[in-house]
Parts: sequence; structure tokens; C-alpha cells
Amino acid sequence: IDLSNNNLEGAIPDSIFMLPELVRLDLFNNNITGQIPAFVGDSTNLEYLDLDKNNLSGPVPSEISKLTKLTTLWLARNKFNELPESIGDLTNLRNLFLQDNEFSSIPETVGNLSELEILDVNKNKLTVLRNLAGLTKLKNLRANNNQLTDFASINKIASLSNLEILDLSNNELDSLPEILSANHQKLSQLIVYNNRLDFRDLDSLVLDFGSNQDSFTYAPQKRQIPDQDKIVELNDPVFVFTGIEEGEISPSNYKWYQNDNELIGETSSTYDINAMALTDAGVYRAEVTSSAVPGLTISSILTNLIFSCGKDALPTAEIYTNFSTQFCDNEGIYAQIQIDSAFRFNSIQWRRNGEQVLGEIDSIITVARDGEYTLVVSDENGCSAVSNPIAISRIPAPQIAVETVDAKTIRAIVLSADKAGTYQWLRENLEIDGANDSIYVVTEADNYQVRYTALNGCSVVSGETFVTSLSDDALNSSTTVYPNPTKGDFSIEFGIPLKGEVTYRVYNSVGILIKEYTSQGKQTMKLDLDNQPTGIYFIEIRAEGATATKRIGKQ
Repeated sequence: IDLSNNNLEGAIPDSIFMLPELVRLDLFNNNITGQIPAFVGDSTNLEYLDLDKNNLSGPVPSEISKLTKLTTLWLARNKFNELPESIGDLTNLRNLFLQDNEFSSIPETVGNLSELEILDVNKNKLTVLRNLAGLTKLKNLRANNNQLTDFASINKIASLSNLEILDLSNNELDSLPEILSANHQKLSQLIVYNNRLDFRDLDSLVLDFGSNQDSFTYAPQKRQIPDQDKIVELNDPVFVFTGIEEGEISPSNYKWYQNDNELIGETSSTYDINAMALTDAGVYRAEVTSSAVPGLTISSILTNLIFSCGKDALPTAEIYTNFSTQFCDNEGIYAQIQIDSAFRFNSIQWRRNGEQVLGEIDSIITVARDGEYTLVVSDENGCSAVSNPIAISRIPAPQIAVETVDAKTIRAIVLSADKAGTYQWLRENLEIDGANDSIYVVTEADNYQVRYTALNGCSVVSGETFVTSLSDDALNSSTTVYPNPTKGDFSIEFGIPLKGEVTYRVYNSVGILIKEYTSQGKQTMKLDLDNQPTGIYFIEIRAEGATATKRIGKQ
């Protein structure tokens, strides 16, 4: 079935996954909303599923693991935030596209996908990728536009000897493994620009790949961090360092700047001042190049040289906050920091991680980002003081998934390290009294979630899981068909409330499907056998995971 590029809206109907011979389903580039229905697990013959470029959201249901014949799965360009651990059961999968979603982690079970050739996780919120060693057939790995911080977080990537394309650009990587190129004779494209790499990481790779930007893209790189304020006294000797490591093949070249003005003739790896003068105050940086890595200029850390003025030093600049300084990483940051001093300073300059916060020159700053905040104050003589630091930090929020144990039982699975927290089950976003265990037995069919609170105080609410407690017998006994027999028109009435989609299939006496209907939220459904010959017919009704069969006669 190909329904791509059709401007389809609304949720994916459950019934589309009830087609027993469905092999390929393409819903690319529509405006489909909601979540993937759990009925996706019924399409056990599906080999290709494309949900790319829609507005789907929430967790991917664990039932997707039943699609063991699947070779290509497109979940890209949606708002999915969680993959089930059972994704590792799709052992025939060759292509997995997860880019441009809201995933903060990828289950380690992805490492079980031994047939995988393409893995695209770019433009998510990933800080780590673990357990990739089992992806021995992987040819194309795109993990760009994430928040990966060091190569150790991309565990065992150097052992993937079949890699042809590796894109790690736009992350926060500060190192690459030395054995990368040696173990990747098939690697034809390596993309690592916009990280925090220096010449020691890159020069040997340039030697292996050459400077051809089509095969090895390494420029530009982000400026080195962290910046620093350095308090000095008049006539003190000062040494300013770049924070950049030189390569092993060719020496680096340096240009030094004070307040963005080039210091002519200063070309050493450090900038040395024998005796500080008032004119030496300011912000220093270096721009560094290397002939071994052509086309790349790395900017050093910023060093701000500040005079304390000795006996004429300013009063201590103390800052404080009445707000919390720790925030869960699944919530926004809001705090105010202010100076605790009656002294009137000539100028105030707030810093975050040593770098000036532009426009913030008042005694109070409102912050919405994590980092270490300090305040630099100065008087009319150019004497300055630096405050105590206040760190605004993020703490990890837990990650949780819900799996269906059986028709009536659901279980919360904590995916993060802290597994000693508390549980609260929700039904239609309302707390269920006494439902505080990791396992919950439902009493009515409905949408259920669980809220998990970790020991660090951070909470997360799972996506909705629709659970039916309806049995085949209950559906059959509560369903009435009338009039029976009928001359054409008849009604099906349910004695119990039903949620979700209901499907009706009408078969003749020899088992041939002659009609099919669906309804949503109806307690009574009117059907007809017009234009059908007299005889016996069977109606198969599927609702909330249960199936009932009713017999009707046509006069």
C-alpha cells in the first residue's frame, strides 16, 4: 500500500495493520498525528514500513518487535521520544532511519541488529551511543547534530570494519580514536566538522584521507572551552596559553589578539607578559593553524586578564540565588542570580562558563541555561573583581517504557540507571489510587501511563498505552444482532462501552468476505445485506483486541 504524499490527516487506523498479506506500507510525507497503534504488531508479514515526515509522537510501541520480517523502517522526521528495548528483535532489519526526532537515548539492544547496513540517528538529543560492536555489517552511520561529548561514548565504533560513511559532525566531541583510519579500509567519507577537535586528533587522518573535503570533512571546528578570567596585579608576570594541542606531523602557527586587535609579531604557543601594565588588561585569544591540516583555523580559549589593584582592590563581589540550582534535563531552567553588595560599581559584566553574557549589565540576571555563572565588576579606575561562581546544572531525568505482559497486565520498565524510584499509574491522565507498583493489572479497557520518580527527584511520564481487558467471550456475550433473520438492514448493538476502532467483516456461508466496515465510538452500528442472496452470513467483529463472531440469516 502506497499512500505517500496524500496530505492525510488524523491517526493511523488500527485496521490497516489487520491486512494479513500486507508486505509494504508507505505513509511518507503526510500530516498523520498521534501514536503508532499497538496493532502494528499484527502485520507480521510486513517487510517495509515508512512513516517518515509526519507528526507522529510519543513512544514507539513494543509490539513493533513482532515485525520480524521487516528489512526497512522509516521513523524519521516525527516527534518520537522513545524506542522500545524490543527493537533489538528485528534481526532482519537492514535500514533504520530515526533522524529528526526527540530521542535522548537509543536502546543498547540496537546492537543486536546484526544485518543492519544503515543507521541514521542524526538531529536528535543523544549524548551517548552504546553497544554498536554487534553491527558488523553497518556501512552508513549518521549521528550528526546530536550532543555526543566524547568518542568513548560511541562505544566500539572503531571495530565496525565495514563502515563506508561516518558522519559525527555538529556534536561536542573532543577526541577521536587513533585506530579509526587503520581499522576502516572501506571508509570513504568521514565527516567530523563542528566539534571541539584539535590538530592532534586530525593530522594523521588527513595523512590517510588526504585533504579532499569530499572524503574527509573536518573544518570548521568550534572554539576551545572553557574560557577563563585571570586576576593579576600590577607588574605581575603573566603567561597565556591556547588550550590547543599541536599535531604530531607539523608544528602549529599562532596569531595572538588582544580585544580582537592582532598583536603583531606574537607567534608563539603562549603569550608572555613580563610585567603587567594597565594597558595589558583585556581579552586574549589565539588563532591557530597547521600546514598538516589545511583549511582549518582553531580559536583558542578566551583569557580575560583583570587587575585587582592590590591594596586598592574592590570589595568582594558576592552573588547568590534564592532559586534551585539543579534542574531535571526534561524540564526548563529558570533562576535569578544577583549581587549581594551595596557598593556601587562602575560596570557589571555577567559571565557564563567564563564567556560574557551579552546585554547582561544589571545587578540581577535571569538564566535559562545551565553553566557556571560569575560576575566581573569594575570601578572607574579599571580595578576589577570576580565573584564567587554559582553553578546551574542539569541532572538526568529517568527514562521509562511500558510493555504489555498479557491482555490485562502492563509493566513499567526503567531504562535509566536509577531503578529504585517510585511509580504512579495513570488512567486518562488521572492518578489511580493504590497503583504504585511497577506492574499494574487493568480492570477496564483504556489508555494508561505511568509516572516514575527517581531518587534524585526527577520524574517522567511514559507515553500512553492502550490496554484492553475485554475477552472474546465478553465481547460475544454483550453483542446483539437484530432483527435476525433480516430482510436486508440490521443493527449490531454493544452492551458494554467500547473505545477505539471497531471492525466488522461480513462473510457468506462459504467463507468469502463480501463487506467490511469500521466504526469509532459507536454503541450501535447499522449494516445491511442488500443485494445479497438469501442464506446464512457470519459477522466477525474485532474491538479492543477481542474478536466475536455472530450468525445472521437473510430472508
